Amino acid sequence: MAFDEAPQATIVVGPDWRVVHWGLAAERLFGWTRSEAVGEVIDRLTDAGSNNASPRLRDIAVDEAGRGRAVLMRRHMDGRLMHVEVALQTVRDVAGAVRFHVASKRDVSGEQLQRDVELVDDRYRDLLDSVPDAIVIANDVGSIVLFNVEAARLFGVTAESMIGKPVECLIPERFARGHSRHRERFGSQPERRPMGSGLELRGRRGDGSEFPVEVSLSPLRLGERRFAMAALRDLSERVRLEEVQKAADKALLASSAKTEFLSRMSHELRTPLNAIMGFAQVLRVDAHRRLDETQHHQVSQILRAGRHLLAMMNDLLDLTRIEAGALALSVESVGVADVLDEVMAICEQAAGDAGVTLDFAVHPVDLCVRADRLRLRQVLLNLITNAIKYNRRGGHVAVLSERAGTEVRIAVRDTGEGLSRDQLERLYRPFDRLGAETGKVEGHGIGLVIARGLAQGMGGRLGAESTPGLGSTFTLFLAPESSPAIPATPERSTAGPSMATDGGAAGPRWCLLCVEDNEANIEVVQAVVALRPQWRLVVARSGAQAVEWVSKASPHLILLDMHLPDTHGIELARRWAADPASARIPLAALSADVTAVRALSAAEQGFTRHFTKPLEVDLFLAWLDDFERRIAQP
Repeated sequence: MAFDEAPQATIVVGPDWRVVHWGLAAERLFGWTRSEAVGEVIDRLTDAGSNNASPRLRDIAVDEAGRGRAVLMRRHMDGRLMHVEVALQTVRDVAGAVRFHVASKRDVSGEQLQRDVELVDDRYRDLLDSVPDAIVIANDVGSIVLFNVEAARLFGVTAESMIGKPVECLIPERFARGHSRHRERFGSQPERRPMGSGLELRGRRGDGSEFPVEVSLSPLRLGERRFAMAALRDLSERVRLEEVQKAADKALLASSAKTEFLSRMSHELRTPLNAIMGFAQVLRVDAHRRLDETQHHQVSQILRAGRHLLAMMNDLLDLTRIEAGALALSVESVGVADVLDEVMAICEQAAGDAGVTLDFAVHPVDLCVRADRLRLRQVLLNLITNAIKYNRRGGHVAVLSERAGTEVRIAVRDTGEGLSRDQLERLYRPFDRLGAETGKVEGHGIGLVIARGLAQGMGGRLGAESTPGLGSTFTLFLAPESSPAIPATPERSTAGPSMATDGGAAGPRWCLLCVEDNEANIEVVQAVVALRPQWRLVVARSGAQAVEWVSKASPHLILLDMHLPDTHGIELARRWAADPASARIPLAALSADVTAVRALSAAEQGFTRHFTKPLEVDLFLAWLDDFERRIAQP
């Protein structure tokens, strides 16, 4: 009873260090009840553990009278560590044998904390308050003894409020128990090292919010006292940027997959389209198969539908490549007047059918811009076609090109119905036709999106102004460029090794080698060439056959598909260019892969023409006719 009434925890253990008496104060100090403690080895109940260099009760040195005193690190039943002052008295019998040990214990954690705070403050407070990183120093039981200014800012607390708190209050509760074990392990093996390398570490602010944190631990020893110093850095911005990058990479991968899928689908769709549109064109121009008015209209409808589908496929491919940032451009000096001449020639019939007049002006006439010629034509064709389609009968389209400060401005102005403010805000949303989907004008709502993407890809921009009831103006801004130099690239000769075939007036005079492996495409070319009886067609269905035919048939022209079962068309072109016997034969590329054709360089690969599938019969026949005209020239 006397032991229970003592203000300090009094514990009696036998010679074997098993508990004989466990007072009420001991229950309050260590958390174990009397029934749980009696009979247990004292060190199992209160020892700080193998990770903490604190002596056991039995290791306290005693004097001749059997008395000893020490401050030990002890552990509460809930796992927390504390500093305990121990007064030990060993009681012996008359023969000198140990009867029991009486230990009087008092929690001095608060007193030790105050001494630690004063010790660390004297040495490091002023210095650590001036560093840019958050610094936290804890003593050997994990209590915070220093919390610098940056740490207070980082965690959203005051430094004074954190002194004496366990460092586990700085991390989310779900990690606290594991953290205390890591901290004690660091105490047993103190060395400078990053904490949680390869793991996601998180801090907890005063308001409970969490944030990613980088921690570097360093041991600190001041006299007999040992501390752990942690330098902490907020990784929120880095993690945000990494997440943004991951999202961008994921989106890029998905976009690339979409682009690849659409590219393959486009390639597969162009083969049947080539047959549909190729034979339809042959029917329309074949003088031996005169169509009546109804049949001619039906064939025209086939071609119109095919071209619409083809335009949609091309636009979808362009849109996905623009979104993926994978659009290939060949930027050079381009004459504005030359491109506008081409575009106006293409648009003249549509303008006439719509009852719209066209005119354009270029100041100065030799005005040049920095652009991809094909893409510039595509942008202007889109703008002028739209100005015609959405105009009124009797309306007008004017195109003005001029220098405007450091830019070249190409403005396309129409006299149509104009656009509202809401429509202007929705102008570049893909597939949004701004209400025109209910009208008679064909379209799919991505032409302007592509035009703007192409303008930006060429280093320019696209602007729009409109007044409802009066019309709209779309303006393309590009960088000015000096006049393009005339390339000194030697052209392939128009004459092959044996130019004329003596076949008489009724027989073919010229030989065309078609290198193609798809039977439907071969039949289209056969039908087209049949419209020119002076030409004989030779077909090679592989690269190996093509090499053999070039040496045997001595063709005057070669039409070369880019994708063959045994090789690529470019490889064949290089092979023939390196052989003096075939180097002078003009080559034309043929491919369903629009990107591959656009990427070809006539100067580097030796191609004089590029044809895409579906084959434009008029252009193909013009190629054959142009060859004949040039040969006929003296």
